[in-house]
Amino acid sequence: MDKITIKTKLMMVSLLVSLALISVAIESLIATKSGLMDAKKTMLTTQIDTVSSLFTYYEGEVNAGRMSLESAQDAAKEHIKTLRYDGKEYFFILNNQVQGVMHPIKPALDNTDLSEIKDPEGKALFVEFAKVAKEDKEGFVTYMWPKPDTETPLPKLTFVRSVPAWGWIVGTGVYLSLIHI
Repeated sequence: MDKITIKTKLMMVSLLVSLALISVAIESLIATKSGLMDAKKTMLTTQIDTVSSLFTYYEGEVNAGRMSLESAQDAAKEHIKTLRYDGKEYFFILNNQVQGVMHPIKPALDNTDLSEIKDPEGKALFVEFAKVAKEDKEGFVTYMWPKPDTETPLPKLTFVRSVPAWGWIVGTGVYLSLIHI
C-alpha cells in the first residue's frame, strides 16, 4: 500500500464516495417511487369510497320501495357517468359476467362482452378486474391502456370494488407513466 501514490489514493477515495452517493440516490428514488405508488393507491381507494356511497344510497331507495331496482341502477349509472376527479379521471362499471355496464369515455364498451379485451402484453384486464372483485371484494390491477383520444397504451393502475347487491364491479384508474423509474 506504500507504493500507491497520493493521487491514486485520492482517486480511490473519490470513487468510493461517488459509489456511496449513487447508492443513496438509487435508494431515494426507490423510496420516492414507492411513496408515489402508495399515494395513488390511497387516492383511488378514496375515490371508490365516494362512488360506493352512491350505491349505498340507491340500494337504500330500492329497499325502502321508493325506486325500482332498474330505475335505481339507471340513476346510479347516469350519476357515476358524470363524476370526474383530478379534472379528467372517471369511473366505469362492469358486471360479474365481465360485460360492460357503463364506461363514460368508451361507451362502445357498454352492454358488450369485455372478456376478450387484452392489453398489449396479453392481460385480459376486465377478466382480471372481475377475478379480483370476486376473490377479494376489491383490489388493484396494473395493465396497459391508452389515454383518451390516443392509441398508445401506457401503464395504468386501477382499483376495483364489488357491488354485490347488483352483481356489478366499479373501478377507476390512473396512469403510472410519471412514476415509472
